[in-house]
Amino acid sequence: MRALHSADVDLAVALFLREVTVLAAPMTDLLQHGPAAAVWRPVRDPERRVGWME
Repeated sequence: MRALHSADVDLAVALFLREVTVLAAPMTDLLQHGPAAAVWRPVRDPERRVGWME
Protein backbone atom coordinates (compact mmCIF):
# COMPACT_ATOMS: atom_id res chain seq x y z
CA MET A 1 0.00 0.00 0.00
CA ARG A 2 2.78 2.42 0.87
CA ALA A 3 4.52 1.82 -2.45
CA LEU A 4 1.33 2.41 -4.42
CA HIS A 5 0.51 5.53 -2.44
CA SER A 6 4.03 6.91 -2.84
CA ALA A 7 3.78 6.50 -6.61
CA ASP A 8 1.13 9.24 -6.52
CA VAL A 9 3.89 11.88 -6.44
CA ASP A 10 4.78 11.12 -10.08
CA LEU A 11 2.80 13.58 -12.22
CA ALA A 12 1.72 11.00 -14.80
CA VAL A 13 0.58 8.58 -12.10
CA ALA A 14 -1.21 11.33 -10.17
CA LEU A 15 -3.12 12.37 -13.29
CA PHE A 16 -4.05 8.75 -13.99
CA LEU A 17 -5.25 8.23 -10.41
CA ARG A 18 -7.50 11.28 -10.69
CA GLU A 19 -9.27 9.64 -13.63
CA VAL A 20 -9.19 5.99 -12.55
CA THR A 21 -9.87 4.74 -9.03
CA VAL A 22 -7.27 2.15 -8.10
CA LEU A 23 -8.07 -0.08 -5.13
CA ALA A 24 -5.85 -2.51 -3.23
CA ALA A 25 -6.55 -4.88 -0.37
CA PRO A 26 -4.34 -6.88 1.98
CA MET A 27 -4.58 -10.61 1.29
CA THR A 28 -5.33 -11.30 4.96
CA ASP A 29 -8.42 -9.05 4.82
CA LEU A 30 -9.58 -10.70 1.60
CA LEU A 31 -9.22 -14.18 3.08
CA GLN A 32 -10.92 -13.23 6.35
CA HIS A 33 -13.79 -11.08 5.04
CA GLY A 34 -14.05 -11.87 1.33
CA PRO A 35 -13.69 -9.62 -1.72
CA ALA A 36 -17.20 -8.14 -1.41
CA ALA A 37 -16.47 -6.68 2.05
CA ALA A 38 -15.22 -3.16 2.67
CA VAL A 39 -11.56 -4.24 2.69
CA TRP A 40 -10.46 -2.26 -0.37
CA ARG A 41 -8.34 0.85 0.07
CA PRO A 42 -8.13 3.60 -2.53
CA VAL A 43 -4.49 4.25 -3.44
CA ARG A 44 -5.03 7.99 -3.08
CA ASP A 45 -6.58 7.56 0.42
CA PRO A 46 -5.12 4.37 1.94
CA GLU A 47 -6.60 4.95 5.41
CA ARG A 48 -10.15 4.70 4.01
CA ARG A 49 -11.80 1.31 3.40
CA VAL A 50 -14.47 0.80 0.79
CA GLY A 51 -16.36 -2.00 -0.91
CA TRP A 52 -15.26 -2.83 -4.42
CA MET A 53 -18.46 -1.37 -5.89
CA GLU A 54 -17.90 2.10 -4.40
